[in-house]
Amino acid sequence: MTLTRSNTKTARIKCKLSGTDFGSAYIHWYQQKEGQALNRILSIAGATPVYDQDSNKPFFTAEKDTDAKESILIVRNLDTSHSATYYCACWDSHSDTEYICILHKNHSQRNLIKGAPENIL
Repeated sequence: MTLTRSNTKTARIKCKLSGTDFGSAYIHWYQQKEGQALNRILSIAGATPVYDQDSNKPFFTAEKDTDAKESILIVRNLDTSHSATYYCACWDSHSDTEYICILHKNHSQRNLIKGAPENIL
């Protein structure tokens, strides 16, 4: 599924977690541009995201909703540089059990900008 937004708009991408205590889970958000390696944008364990690069702060933020067991990546002020596939990953340092993250099918991202190529992974 592709989500397309106009330049300067905002996109919200949801990631749902099951099988673990969401309160202690670290959610990592990644961006992969066509032909490039995965690039971690940020991680979130509590209320405030931790950024891998300060240059991501004006464009990306994340929320963690413990009750809904989901995290939302928010991409602001969209431009063509944000056209990519976005992934979430989970890690719970307090659990021995298996758990999974699910990127909502209706929010899996390939192209966020109108006019971007429509290659969907």
